[in-house]
Amino acid sequence: MNLEQQPPVKIPGTWRGLLATWDELKVCRFALIVAIVGAFIFWQEDQGVEVLRALGEETTGLTVPLIALRFAAALAGALTWALASWYSARVLLYFDFPDLHRAGAGPGMIRDRMRPFLVIWLPRVLGIAPFLILAIGFARAAKTYDSGAVPPKYLMGYAGLCAIIAVALLIFFIRRCETEPADRGRRSAIMELELETRVALAVMLGISLALLVLFTWNPIFIGIRIGTAGVLLFAAASWVVFGSIAIYVASWFRFPVIGAALVWIAIASLWNDNHIVRTAPRLEIQRPRLEHAFHNWHKLVAKDGAQSHPLFIVATEGGGIRAAYWTATVLGTLEEKSRAEGLDFAGHLFAISGVSGGSVGAAAFNAELCADGQNTWRQGRRVSEANAANPPPVSAPMQSMLGTDFLAPIVAALLYPDFLQRYLPVAIPALDRGQWLEKSWERAGKEYLQDDCFAANFDTMWKKADAAGVWMPALFLNGTTVEGGRRIIASNIVVDGHFPDAIDVATMTANRLPDTPGGCEIPLSTAAHGSARFTYVSPAGRFPDGSHIVDGGYFENSGSTTATEILRGIERIIEQEKITDVVPYIITISNDPASSPHGGHQMDVAAGHPSMMMEMRKQQPSSFLEDFIAPLKTLFATRDAHNSYAQIAMQEAQHFEHIYYFGLSPSQVPLPLGWMLSGTATREMDRQMEVSYEKVDGKNNPARVQEILALLKAASAPGTAAK
Repeated sequence: MNLEQQPPVKIPGTWRGLLATWDELKVCRFALIVAIVGAFIFWQEDQGVEVLRALGEETTGLTVPLIALRFAAALAGALTWALASWYSARVLLYFDFPDLHRAGAGPGMIRDRMRPFLVIWLPRVLGIAPFLILAIGFARAAKTYDSGAVPPKYLMGYAGLCAIIAVALLIFFIRRCETEPADRGRRSAIMELELETRVALAVMLGISLALLVLFTWNPIFIGIRIGTAGVLLFAAASWVVFGSIAIYVASWFRFPVIGAALVWIAIASLWNDNHIVRTAPRLEIQRPRLEHAFHNWHKLVAKDGAQSHPLFIVATEGGGIRAAYWTATVLGTLEEKSRAEGLDFAGHLFAISGVSGGSVGAAAFNAELCADGQNTWRQGRRVSEANAANPPPVSAPMQSMLGTDFLAPIVAALLYPDFLQRYLPVAIPALDRGQWLEKSWERAGKEYLQDDCFAANFDTMWKKADAAGVWMPALFLNGTTVEGGRRIIASNIVVDGHFPDAIDVATMTANRLPDTPGGCEIPLSTAAHGSARFTYVSPAGRFPDGSHIVDGGYFENSGSTTATEILRGIERIIEQEKITDVVPYIITISNDPASSPHGGHQMDVAAGHPSMMMEMRKQQPSSFLEDFIAPLKTLFATRDAHNSYAQIAMQEAQHFEHIYYFGLSPSQVPLPLGWMLSGTATREMDRQMEVSYEKVDGKNNPARVQEILALLKAASAPGTAAK
């Protein structure tokens, strides 16, 4: 029997009925997908849980009206999402689209029984889903605090409020006077819908378009005011609206709109890469090489007449805003306490090697040192008792700056203007989400540091310091090239043979030859961002030659590799020139609660603490889609292993001495890695600078501070030598 004579395959009645039911209800799939994604973000994603925690806490730097505005925006966004899901599902179920039914999947008992129930209840369930997701999310967020911490009472209150709103919405949906559609043949065009329904759809479409315009105009101004939660919830509503329109067009005109959109995005990507590395006006400055920078530093510190001078090199690892805040807190505390005793920590801090968020914190520290009035004060420190008695603040301005919600602007830009850019065949830099993250740092720096250093040319800080006659710590902000996987470093010191196989950012941004002394010609914010471009929230940056830069953590996340090379370069200079009054020291800043002061990880320490749960989940074995996930999982795990290896190698280069380790310990609250921190998270890191965890995991930040101060005090006395 040939193929033409074979009887058609019969589909069992139950399966046929299920297929027929799915054919009719799949028009609601976009609202369902958005609800599933929203549940994952607010239930499972650490940064999403942090967003909900922030709504229930007293966050530093926010006024009561702004807190109220953010919560009102979150409720408005959730309500808009709920109504968009409900209306879109009801309206799409009105239509009798062409080719609705599968061949051979006609009506049956299963379809006849299920369809009327689902057609009525599916839109209702999708409509109350946003508030159910938030209610469960707030309740879960309240349970993320350790037993020793008191969860903010607002979190459970918000959970109850969202549950009440969900019930009220369900009652509203049920009591609608309008009869729910009983069959598919009632509508064949949008204009046949009731006037009230058309007005509601137009209002939701108008809200989505208005948000697109506002977030394209200025995602910082709008995003900061409505907060990350509001941005995410309004974006969910917009995606439901635009996605439902795409489904309507695809179903009515029998054209694969979504598939065609994906194909067009792939084609347009050949020309629309708008993630350009921003440049700054040229600044006439000659960057020194490592040996020249060392000699400049040596001349400044030798003025005190001491026989020995400690030279500090900092290696600070990546970890998003957590790393930035912790780095600024550690360095700011050391500088403040040294000033209070008439000492000079910043003047002895030769260089900072940073990665990702650590680079942002290091940049904030230098910007604070460079702020108006700081250089003037630093000119007379170490010898003026008046200065020591009334030093300007260091930590508080940086902590206020880095406690800002940086996630809202970049998420707003990601989900609105930069998403629109993916469909445009030409690159529009103004739509780049990366630049809006940089500009949000610039805005916060100007507001809290009272200086415009983040927006100015990267090399401006050292030019100001030279004019003031003070030392500005050198920065080495480590990124990774996409095309070669090599380190690429933004620094005020020429990146030459002291840093094997590393690329100097100046050669990529200013069209300079390798090993040339000219400046980088980019803003400080762009230099820090080049080290902190961890996809996918932050995009890969594109240089003029078409190559790209991403997060330095892809190469090595601790900053220890570059710090070790700085150390070896300094030691060679000391040995060759027989310099006897300089002793190098390493300061390691780690923000990983599972890290060990001796290198590597200690996962068995305080495993029940919430801050350890994120780290422990990474280590859990899994067989789910292992063939697909294993390479990606290995890539990220190897990055952490490189981190540990580089830290141990750096300690070995120091013969395991002259090393000061600052680290976060398992805490009472989770400490996320994104670009936003709740008030509890910032206060927990502040507390850990004052509390010893020596008996828990070997970390003792207060003792390390006192040891560095004692070293500076001993070195500041003429005729003494540091040990």
